[in-house]
Amino acid sequence: MFDSLSPHKSRYSSMFHYRFLLLFSFMGAMAVCSPATFAQSPYGGGFFEMMAKKESNGVQLLATRKKRVALVPRALVQGHPRDAEITAALTRTVDCEFVDTPLVDAVDFIAKHLGYPVFIDEQSLDEIGLGTDETVNLSVKNFQLEHLLKQMLSQLGITHMVIDGNVKITTPERAESNLQTCIYPVGDLFPSSSASHDSVMALLTSVVEPDSWDAAGGAGTIDSLGSSLVISQNYHVHQQVEDLLDVLRELRDDTSRQKELPIFYGSGAASDKHAIRDALRHEIRLPESRLTLNKFAGFLSEATKQNVLVDQRGLEDIGLDLEVDIARFQTGLSNISARRALDSLGGGLAWQIHAGAVVITSAEGVDSFLDTRVYPVTPLISGNRKKSPGNATDLDRLVNVIMSNVAPGSWEEVGGAGTIFRIMEPPAMVIVQDEKSHAQIVSLLSTLNGISWHEQDSPSHSASRSNSKTLVTMVYERPTPASDKAEPITADELAEAIQKLLGIKNVARRGYMIQVVGDRVVVRQTVAKHQQIVDLLQLLYPYYGVRGVGRNGGFF
Repeated sequence: MFDSLSPHKSRYSSMFHYRFLLLFSFMGAMAVCSPATFAQSPYGGGFFEMMAKKESNGVQLLATRKKRVALVPRALVQGHPRDAEITAALTRTVDCEFVDTPLVDAVDFIAKHLGYPVFIDEQSLDEIGLGTDETVNLSVKNFQLEHLLKQMLSQLGITHMVIDGNVKITTPERAESNLQTCIYPVGDLFPSSSASHDSVMALLTSVVEPDSWDAAGGAGTIDSLGSSLVISQNYHVHQQVEDLLDVLRELRDDTSRQKELPIFYGSGAASDKHAIRDALRHEIRLPESRLTLNKFAGFLSEATKQNVLVDQRGLEDIGLDLEVDIARFQTGLSNISARRALDSLGGGLAWQIHAGAVVITSAEGVDSFLDTRVYPVTPLISGNRKKSPGNATDLDRLVNVIMSNVAPGSWEEVGGAGTIFRIMEPPAMVIVQDEKSHAQIVSLLSTLNGISWHEQDSPSHSASRSNSKTLVTMVYERPTPASDKAEPITADELAEAIQKLLGIKNVARRGYMIQVVGDRVVVRQTVAKHQQIVDLLQLLYPYYGVRGVGRNGGFF
């Protein structure tokens, strides 16, 4: 209904006319929503008392409400009542062993365990030269049916969607053109103002499949209507939008977790990802002999009790034979984490957690599996340390520190795929990156926040110091005077002193950095220059920590 209106706004005499038609369409769409579902939305009586908020350039979440009312994530305007049941059924888990299994047989297996029809769009597959007799290979345990479909179909370059009360297997092009229109009530999250809605729409179109929106040449559209967003998109994008809005609600409500490790994961697959990351931290013993990529994945699956898969299609595209090419790792090592073993593969290989499994792929292929996380950063914003609101400058500084120190060439601004989007209140960042970069971000933010915890295995400090030309990032706290009568220096004064010590020419070099974040100073320099900084601080303040970060220290 709405998708037939959104692409043709220019046909109407005014935006008022267009919005009137949207509203008229929405009133008619109530018929497809159950009374109970609609009654839970803001339109059906679930009204909230909104706080008056100051306008800003970033997204701002409403912090308090008079009454908490359970909201459905979205109201489907076009769709079958059975779609929601199928989506829930897709979370069921199964074990399967597909060895050169015809696609049609694998689909029958899934339909049997799902309890709902699964159809193959043979016409669309025929257009790209595929038949129902194409074979798939996949061995997984305790695996969600949704994940099974994604991993299995990716081998053939096709996809699935839930539509018209069925699961349909088709080509990505067909799936992207099958738009569903949903209304997302967001009145509990954002102030009802055009500026706020514009910021929210910018957030969604920037981090959720950016190329799929009409502004980037895609088919998807987004508009605001009262305290809701009207989105016409394909099945998989709607899933991601719903997950992101869920995690923003968690960010707003769960203030206690902001004091812990500064990270939130997208909902839905969050628990799966937590379990996989925990398993990858366990120590294992590597085999005594070399293994092919497929056998190496099987070895890690057994060692970690998690599903480790190989991106067959992606690796074959770069000329690797999974049954011939050898995984490059140092044999016979013990007391090494599974994560470190994956990181040591080299040879143009990388890995990512995607669709319920660890996926070994090419370094270029990782960009297809990027993960979206929301990082609350309230403790890192200087204003909030002083119990006053943070500001855009604080967030800009923090973003600059991350982009300068974590995979600098991977960000959108320099042609990469990584993205950072800021949220003003409560202060947070929505970051799209690969697993390795997220681990470095967690380590950096944890050190800035004074938390001794790292998501990845860090190289030893002695190894970091071995190369005098290697740039190393350290975080320096403001030194505490020995006497209570002495006035402590500010973070800006500490940064100025470090800059004078190093010299303007040194600081201006490419890749070098001095940045104030809250009441700390982040410095990216060579190890020799860091030693000069520490020597100066210890000369002026004899009890200053050797590693620069208060009592914890931190190299990246």
